Amino acid sequence: MQRSFYSTLVGAAFAMACGSVSAAATGPTTAELNNAGQDAANWLYATHDYSGQRYSKLNQINRGNAAKLQAVCMYRSADAGPAQTNPVVYDGVMYLSIARSIVAIDAATCRERWKYTWEPKGNELSPTNRGVAIKDGKVIRGTADGYLIAVNADDGKLAWSRSIASSKGQQYLSMPPLIFEDMVIYGPAGADFGQKGWVGAFSLADGSERWRLPFIPDPGQPGAESWKNPEALKTGGGSMWTPITLDAAAGILYVAVGNPAPDF
Repeated sequence: MQRSFYSTLVGAAFAMACGSVSAAATGPTTAELNNAGQDAANWLYATHDYSGQRYSKLNQINRGNAAKLQAVCMYRSADAGPAQTNPVVYDGVMYLSIARSIVAIDAATCRERWKYTWEPKGNELSPTNRGVAIKDGKVIRGTADGYLIAVNADDGKLAWSRSIASSKGQQYLSMPPLIFEDMVIYGPAGADFGQKGWVGAFSLADGSERWRLPFIPDPGQPGAESWKNPEALKTGGGSMWTPITLDAAAGILYVAVGNPAPDF
C-alpha cells in the first residue's frame, strides 16, 4: 500500500527533533567554486556554477522513477513574506533566503540549523529576495533597505553589514550575489521606481567597495549625448535581480540588465 504524504514526514520530524549538527562550515573555496560545474555533491551558486547552466550530472532521478517520488521532509518558514530564493547547498547544508531572513537547514532532514533575521535600518521598496551566495564560511545576501550583509555559515551570526544602496535612490537589493575570489559582485533593483542602475564589486572580508560601473552615464560621460532628455539621465533604469554569469578564465562578467525607467 502506498504511504500517504504525511506519513513520509514522520521520520524526518524525528530527525529534526533529535538530529545532530555537523561541523562548522569553512568553505567553499575558490577552487571549489571554479570547479562547481563538475560538482555533483553540492549546488554552490544560484545557477549551480558560474556558467549559469543549472546542470547537474546526478542521475538518481530519471524518466523511469520520477513518478514514484515522495516527500521526505518539509521546511516551514514562520516568515510572512515572499519566497523567490535560489537555494545553495554545501556539505549537506542548504542555505536560503526568505523575506528578511537567511536560513540554514539540513538538506536531508529539513532540520533548521540556524536562522538569522535582518532588522531594517531604512525604508524597504520591495521585500522580495532571490537568494544567497556562500564562500569561505560566509553567507552573503542583499536586503530590501539596501544593505549587503554577511553571516557566518556555521552559526548564522552577523559578520558585517554595508549600506550600498537606498530607497532615496529608488533602489533595493534582491538578486543572489556572485562571489569570485575575494569579491562579491552585486547590483540593485528598482527600475520600476525610477532608479539609476549599476553593478559593483565589494570585499568579501568586510563589504568595502572595490569598484562600481553605472549603466546610465552621467552628464559629460561617453554616451550621455545620446539621451535626448537630460532629466532621463537622473533615472534611466537598469535593474539587477537575476543571477549573473562569469567566465572565470577570461575574467568576463555577463550581466543581464533590466527595464528602463520611467516605464509607466
